[in-house]
Amino acid sequence: MSAEPWKRLAAERALTFLKSGMTVGLGSGSTAAAFVVLVGGNVRQGFELTCVATSQATLAQAQSLGIALTTLDRVPFLDLTVDGTDELDDQLRLKGGGGALLRENIVATVSERMVVIADTLQRVARLGKFPLPVEVARFRLAATRNMLSALSAEVGCDGEIRLRTDGGQPLVTDNGNYILDCAFGRIDDPRGAGCGPEARAGRAGERPVSRHCRRGGHRRSRRSRRHRTRHRMRSCASTRRTNPAMTETIVTRAPGAAPRSHAEVIPSDAIPWSVGL
Repeated sequence: MSAEPWKRLAAERALTFLKSGMTVGLGSGSTAAAFVVLVGGNVRQGFELTCVATSQATLAQAQSLGIALTTLDRVPFLDLTVDGTDELDDQLRLKGGGGALLRENIVATVSERMVVIADTLQRVARLGKFPLPVEVARFRLAATRNMLSALSAEVGCDGEIRLRTDGGQPLVTDNGNYILDCAFGRIDDPRGAGCGPEARAGRAGERPVSRHCRRGGHRRSRRSRRHRTRHRMRSCASTRRTNPAMTETIVTRAPGAAPRSHAEVIPSDAIPWSVGL
């Protein structure tokens, strides 16, 4: 069964969070791409948005659709970011994949609100079905991999950590880094897996592994948001933790997979992690 109709349905639901004049972060990956297509349709109908892309692929797609783009150098804080996820469990804990890890984390960090869109085919009984990607610097790659292996073992994650390749050569991210794919098989402690190598050199970005929280957050003042973000980003060797005021997870369900509606919005507290270089 194709997942495309369910991705589009989730993307359509995410559109309801948009208001004209917003600054919006555009995620990467196939589900986020479905959202970008719909944003392009709204823009053609006169909807005014200014967007920041999280990857070169998303940038090219947005440009082709006539979406107004900017950078975080010009607009340091965003109203909303919409991105996808590769796995989610029954507690709505998320694990991503892809190769735009560092940029996605930075964009999420400066967003007032984040919406994560997914379809029911991405639901798993336990996180870790697909490898957990970690974006790392090329410098001292072997040492970083050994350190990552040791620190992962401390939080109960064990498995092969391999360098991602493309056409027989190491895949190079938009930021010029490499990606280590951690094939743990299962992640029993998602929060521990997300923060284990905290404040360690060499790790550039890790796709969000988040914990579910049933309470909704409150909107924080722009001043306090800026203070927190500047504090997190003031050192290029620090760990940046993001806890947006409100993160929604939109999950579309295939027929027979669940009860009442094809799409539902569930509040959750996301914690993307990123260690700058």
